[in-house]
Amino acid sequence: MPISYHIDSAHHLVRCTAKGVITLAELTSLHQQLKGDKQCGQATRMLWDFTEAAKLDHSAAKFAEVAETTFASAGKRRALVATAKTETQKLLNIWILHREVRGDPSLKLFHSVAEAMHWLGDNIGRS
Repeated sequence: MPISYHIDSAHHLVRCTAKGVITLAELTSLHQQLKGDKQCGQATRMLWDFTEAAKLDHSAAKFAEVAETTFASAGKRRALVATAKTETQKLLNIWILHREVRGDPSLKLFHSVAEAMHWLGDNIGRS
């Protein structure tokens, strides 16, 4: 699967990494896995790294549908990372806008993993 995730329990962080071409079915499948993972529910931070994703293989409208149904919990911060000025970045902005309309201000887009990690919390990855 071109999307994987790792849970860093010590830092309450879920890190998702997308590589290559990502389909809507793969993204939906990962969301279902995350919802079912009890360790994920204990994490207060989430990093979605799309820097190695060549393409999100679905339309903006379909991506907006996924954004509407993604789970979010109060008090959790989620950072999205994508290379600047790419189609992936544009679709991730759609995701953020749809979540903001739903009253979810905890999602932010970055252009580097370092910036995202800093926003999520300075102590991550320093132990």
